[in-house]
Amino acid sequence: MLSVIRSIYPSHRTASCMWSRVSQDTQIQVVRDVLTLKARYSGLRVCGSIWTCPVCAAKISERRAAELAQAITQARNLDIEVALLTVTVPHVRGESLADLLAALRKAWRSFTSGGTSGRLRRAIGLVGTIRNTEVTYGENGWHPHFHCLMFFRGKLVDLEEIQRAWGEHWQKCAVSAGLREPSTEHGLTIQPGDYAARYVSKWGLEHEMTKSMAKKSRVGGRTPFDIADDFADGKDVEKNAALWREYATAFKGQRQLYWSAGLKKLLVVEDKTDEEVLAEEEERPAELVVQLTWPEWTAIRLRHRATLLMLAEESPHLIRGWLNDRVEASYKSIPPPPEPTESASPLVLAAVEPPGQVEILPADSVSSPQRELFPLPADPPADPPADPPADPLASRLARWKARRELLYRRALGIHP
Repeated sequence: MLSVIRSIYPSHRTASCMWSRVSQDTQIQVVRDVLTLKARYSGLRVCGSIWTCPVCAAKISERRAAELAQAITQARNLDIEVALLTVTVPHVRGESLADLLAALRKAWRSFTSGGTSGRLRRAIGLVGTIRNTEVTYGENGWHPHFHCLMFFRGKLVDLEEIQRAWGEHWQKCAVSAGLREPSTEHGLTIQPGDYAARYVSKWGLEHEMTKSMAKKSRVGGRTPFDIADDFADGKDVEKNAALWREYATAFKGQRQLYWSAGLKKLLVVEDKTDEEVLAEEEERPAELVVQLTWPEWTAIRLRHRATLLMLAEESPHLIRGWLNDRVEASYKSIPPPPEPTESASPLVLAAVEPPGQVEILPADSVSSPQRELFPLPADPPADPPADPPADPLASRLARWKARRELLYRRALGIHP
């Protein structure tokens, strides 16, 4: 999936996640957690995006699920009730996702502030909320909506009346924010008790950012990762790429969960950022399985990362031979040079930084004295020799083999 996202949005920070080293001096390692025995990579950059990265989203969502479960348990210990509130608005195809989100957040601010909101909150003894944003794309375009866990000390004695009063308030706030008027039936719903606790799993381990990796379809629209899957399958490639980029741009900088002020302290939940959650993953005790050279990493990072982790967990003794095979395969995949022409300049191999990268340039285009040049063998003189001329195909093949060998040695850091 990361490779798909890299193809859709190569300039996005997620494109470098689990792809590039933290720095030139950082060693890339495969380590195995001493508690879970799960293998992971160390020394690679992580993007920390809950919205666009399936790797980071899985790790962060798992932590957030634990926090929500802890909050609900602690609330019940304090005789605080929990209910799930959902708000949505009508939408049509062609509306900008960024504009819809901005208007939805504006409506929510009005909904949770002011005199009417205060009266409604006091009526049920509301002590705090946790809000989550979700979005799908369907026949009518983007459909962003909010889910909110409400923690309150009162009782939802007349749920139908409470939902009617809160629904009318939401309708007024949505229209005031420039949105279409929500329906009375679906604009605002409240689900009490155990339903809210069960819904926690959707925000955590089964959050749509993680669940979408299994590509489970949903009634009423596609999740953003469904869109990426359709792009990978070659369906409406340009449209799906544009939708994904619009989504990634609209959600940039947004948090997954918004806790109301003081609620974490009341429910004894530690406040940690997404970056801190990912850093904890790196700090967990682990044993070294294998340390990768840069040529080894470049040989496996595109298609074989998952295979290496599987070997690290199940058959670590096979890793070294498997890596050697992958590097040899990538070395053999270097394409042969184009057919030479009479006007072509002699080729030279120029060593450039960073180490492990090389470029083949025409000799007359290389002028920097700071580059280390390795000239290839020159062509035989134009005058015909006394003996019969050598086979030109064999001559070209010999020069190509010499160049390939030099390129491989240079990639491994072996100077001639």
